[in-house]
Amino acid sequence: MELKTLYKLDVRGGLREWTIRIEDNYYWTEQGVHGGKIVSYTPTIVQGKNQGRSNATTAQEQAFLEAGKLMVELARDLFESGTDTEVISHGDKDIEKVKWSEIQLEDDMYVMKVYPTNLLPATPAAKLQRTIEMLQGGLLDKQQALVLLDYPDLESVNNMATAAYKDIQLLIEEMLEKGKYHVPEPMMNIPMALKMVNSAYLHAKANGAPEDRLDLLRRFLEESATLLQSQLASPFAPQPVQEKMAQGPSGATPSGMPPEMSAEGGMPPEQAALPPMM
Repeated sequence: MELKTLYKLDVRGGLREWTIRIEDNYYWTEQGVHGGKIVSYTPTIVQGKNQGRSNATTAQEQAFLEAGKLMVELARDLFESGTDTEVISHGDKDIEKVKWSEIQLEDDMYVMKVYPTNLLPATPAAKLQRTIEMLQGGLLDKQQALVLLDYPDLESVNNMATAAYKDIQLLIEEMLEKGKYHVPEPMMNIPMALKMVNSAYLHAKANGAPEDRLDLLRRFLEESATLLQSQLASPFAPQPVQEKMAQGPSGATPSGMPPEMSAEGGMPPEQAALPPMM
């Protein structure tokens, strides 16, 4: 496997390139003139570390970690010599270009770890079964389970069912990662937003997020709470009598009503407060 090739113009105007390659438990660099002579350097052989601990790595995993650190060092060196390298960062649905000048990572500014590429099984049936088990075990809520079940034939349905969840998730990412504030809107699922942003705030605070990014989350929480209060005070807000109407005279579910629409199941807590009608 090879990491992204980096390029630089030398003093003569020639294009030089650097590539880091990884195979099993060793890695090496190749560099030279693009389209010309390329020199391969002696491979570095590594062993696994921290055996028996929670942060243990195999020899192959350690090779990827050290090659990744070498890539960071190389990008830093190129920047100091006048070349601002650029990579493409991608998530599930979006991509963006990131320049080294925008991050300029020092050794004490990041932690590099290895993770499995996927916790869930690859086959659809096994993935569904594992997701159901995690849902029933309380490890996931319904919104999170739907996000994980990203089958192509369910995409359009899931996009609608998880739109509120994904919208809030995107807002959190942009506030924490880019410092871009988003004002709570009446059409948002405000109760869900309060829950998700509060969890994100506590997690970010525990992990040492910059104070200016935490301020954005606090501001969002305060404005969301104010918006929710105004929605609950609105004459268009749902009234308790609606819940009684969903039950029979004795509190039983009316005949023919699906169990998920019963008073016991009710509407999801996130949907309890609806935005005022426009």
